[in-house]
Order: sequence, then structure tokens, then C-alpha cells
Amino acid sequence: MVLDACVLLNLIASDRASEIFLAQQRRLLVGERAAKESFYLRSADDPIERLPVELSALVDASILEIVSIDGENETDMFIEFAASLDDGEAESLAVAHVRGYSIATDDRKARRVFSAYHSGEIELLSTPELVHRWTEHCSIDEGEIRKTLESIHRKANYYPSPTDPCSIWWNGILPLNAR
Repeated sequence: MVLDACVLLNLIASDRASEIFLAQQRRLLVGERAAKESFYLRSADDPIERLPVELSALVDASILEIVSIDGENETDMFIEFAASLDDGEAESLAVAHVRGYSIATDDRKARRVFSAYHSGEIELLSTPELVHRWTEHCSIDEGEIRKTLESIHRKANYYPSPTDPCSIWWNGILPLNAR
């Protein structure tokens, strides 16, 4: 599965990233361009303070693999996707498209562009779907789920789109007025 930068950042903000990644039970990739972006999360104590994110521990533990565009097909798809998306998203979509891997992105435009190329044969996932899979796979209790969702919201300033397949589940645990 290819993770784009926004999903990667959201899951790291959860403080349970390794667990969530391992619960997916598949190889997890992030594009080189996305990995080189400046990642910052808000501090849990001070929302103005920004903390840098390091991917090295996840890479060193073989939980996450950083990949680059490989070959003419991926290069061509990258160029095509980059015409309407930023380079990190275009790279993620190109790698997933050519290699036939699932992709996780929360970016509405990237989801729309990718869906235009695939009518469901390649899985298109989101932050809430990956978190939900983790809760199901690992039988996480609702109190821990709530803390995880609060951490994602607080540190990454993320909440799901109302059109996300798991937004009802997410909002049932962390209602809008609790944010």
C-alpha cells in the first residue's frame, strides 16, 4: 500500500503509527518526494509549537519503505498526474497505479483523479479507514480509539470529510462538538 504525505502525517500524529501500520498486514510505501516534504505536527501541549517528524525509526524498523519513481511507465504516469496534483501526490498515485498497489490519501482531488483511472480494482483508502482497520484487527477499546482520534485531530488538525466511508464511525467516537 502506498501512503501519501497527508495520511502518513495523520497516522504519525496518532501516537500509534507503528501499531496502525502493522495492523494493515501489508507492505507500506511512501514516495521519496512525500518523504522529503517538511513534516511538522502541532505539539500536544502547545498548538502553536510545531514539532518536526522523523521517519527514520519507521524505516529502520522495516515498517515503512521509501520508494522512488522507477521506470518509464511510472515516470509517464507521474507526469500525467503532476499536471493536476502536487508532486508528492502525483508520485504516490503513479507508484500505486503502475505497481497495482492500494493507495491511502485524504486529498479529495487526488482521490477523484485516481478514481478516474480505476473503477475499484485498486483499493483507495483514507486515514479513517486505516485507523478503523487497526481498531478492528487489534480489538482496541473505545477509550483508546477516542484518545487516538483526538491526537490526530489535535496534532495534525485533521478530521474526515463527510464523504469518507468511515466518517460516521469517526464522528460517532469523536463528535464535531468535542473537537
